[in-house]
Amino acid sequence: MIGKPPLELDFGRARFIESFEGLKNLNMWQGKDLIARRLLRELEGKEVVALGAGIPETIRPLLPSGMRVVSVSGNGSHSSVDVAVLDAQEVSARGELLAPGSASDEALKAPKWIVATLHTKSDGSPKLVRECTDKSGLLSPRRVDLVITELGVVEISSVGLVLKEIAPGVASDEVKMKTGASLHMADDVRTMEL
Repeated sequence: MIGKPPLELDFGRARFIESFEGLKNLNMWQGKDLIARRLLRELEGKEVVALGAGIPETIRPLLPSGMRVVSVSGNGSHSSVDVAVLDAQEVSARGELLAPGSASDEALKAPKWIVATLHTKSDGSPKLVRECTDKSGLLSPRRVDLVITELGVVEISSVGLVLKEIAPGVASDEVKMKTGASLHMADDVRTMEL
């Protein structure tokens, strides 16, 4: 066999056999798992949740049975949504959201918006940016409240992006380097609670 031998990894729930070159995909899977676990904590106590495609949709089977789940692009059958959870192409420092797809009126009216996404795009460029690159593609002028990535939890505030929690083993300098806007540190930055 030419090249490196396959590497077998066992994560309890899933077993992966990957080539050395495929480890990038494994790291992405681990990042999405971290995001999903942290997102579940954020949704505790909510009654109606609107989930978008991508990472948000992956947590559906893990939600408590009493929680009503609707699609972000839903059909209008629910009058109120406690929180909308979406993936993102970009989030601006002001909380503008460039996201794939559309959102129902109920999701747009949700009192809290959470973005659950990887911190960077597949080409390595940041998703958290000073200004969204495509203003015509903004989902709505509604402000995102919180962004959960594999690197940390970022709150959108009047001063811009504020790092509130950092993932285990990640340095704040790495989060700053992979963010395309000024990133302020909360006075009490703590390790992500999963």
